[in-house]
Amino acid sequence: ALLVGATSFGKNLAPRVAALLDTAAVSDVVAISAPGRYERPIYAGNVMVAVDSDQPLDVLTVRTTAFDAAAN
Repeated sequence: ALLVGATSFGKNLAPRVAALLDTAAVSDVVAISAPGRYERPIYAGNVMVAVDSDQPLDVLTVRTTAFDAAAN
């Protein structure tokens, strides 16, 4: 998977990279349940939906505040 932060730069970059790689981009990921299974909000954040991907390479924008900080 290729992960990009869900910033304005990342949301601009991810679809372009995904198009060059001939794959789809998944935006605003807040959880990774399993390989190829991601959770993201829809309807202005009122509903969480699971997205399944069977692509060999996933291009994701992730909400960095939804994940714990890396250990030092």
